[in-house]
Amino acid sequence: RDEAQEQFERLPMSLVVSLTRVRSASGDQKSLLVSAFMPLDTAGAARQSVAASYNASDTSQVSRLDYAGNNALNNTGWDVGLSRDAVTGISALDGFWSGTTPRLELQASGRTTQGQTDAQFVLRSGLLLTQGSVFATRPITGAFALVATGQEGLNVLQDNRPAGRTDARGMALVLSLIHI
Repeated sequence: RDEAQEQFERLPMSLVVSLTRVRSASGDQKSLLVSAFMPLDTAGAARQSVAASYNASDTSQVSRLDYAGNNALNNTGWDVGLSRDAVTGISALDGFWSGTTPRLELQASGRTTQGQTDAQFVLRSGLLLTQGSVFATRPITGAFALVATGQEGLNVLQDNRPAGRTDARGMALVLSLIHI
């Protein structure tokens, strides 16, 4: 075995093949999906990947190429993709970006196809009333904890990573806890 073959075998690549048949009142649909995913880096907080897929059904044959990334340090993620349907001849270019702060969830996306461009921007926030206190926070979609120390300016850690800082009341809200 040569060195190039050994390096190729060590690539952290995933390959998925899926055959699906859906039966409904409106008819049957068969689908074949072949997808390959490969991370471009495997160290640090920032991650990037590339993926290619082909999905054939009774009415379309879509090829897609994606380049995506995320950064755990600043809670951002993005994706750029190119799609082409060989049956209809329609091609599309789309992109997506998302990010979070302790009080906001932000998303932006865009798509262009057949001379038409669409864009969307989403900003989400919320108020939480708990234990007699009001907190401005990004949307809560799972478990959370209220940390009460009685002292302002203390760093709060979750899994040995920064999760917040106590406010003037000595409280911090920790979101996205994993329920076990």
